Amino acid sequence: MSTKTVLILSIAIIILVVVFFVLGYVFWDRLFPQKITGLEIAQRTTSFLDRAIRSDGSIISGFLCDKASSEKCVPQKLDDGLNYSEMIDSYLLLAEITGNQGYREKADKMISYILNTCSTNIRVCEINISSLAKYYKITKEAKYWQAILAVREKFVN
Repeated sequence: MSTKTVLILSIAIIILVVVFFVLGYVFWDRLFPQKITGLEIAQRTTSFLDRAIRSDGSIISGFLCDKASSEKCVPQKLDDGLNYSEMIDSYLLLAEITGNQGYREKADKMISYILNTCSTNIRVCEINISSLAKYYKITKEAKYWQAILAVREKFVN
């Protein structure tokens, strides 16, 4: 082989290596996607939810902004007709699985909001009765039992 042929082959090999490297860099995640566990999905989901929980345990649904006003945007809470059960159950399960009591504290905050709201809006107790029952089963505290009894008429009759 002549020197010219060797040089052309060398350049062609270098170009192919660079092309494969660039294609591998661009498409690596598509060819070999990272695996994510169910626990990681749950933790990422609740980290999103963490930002929506207000100090009283209610959930922020969005912000009301008035361009004419100099006040900043005001957070709006979700309607009291919201079923918190899945959120509370998720936090309780994560606390149990991970041992992180921060999750339990968030669930406690939401169930406290439910109890406080039930005194003025019994519909909140009706909608969230499964969470009240779960907390009663876990804690045996009378306040959860009383909230369950307050709505029993709707479910018994």
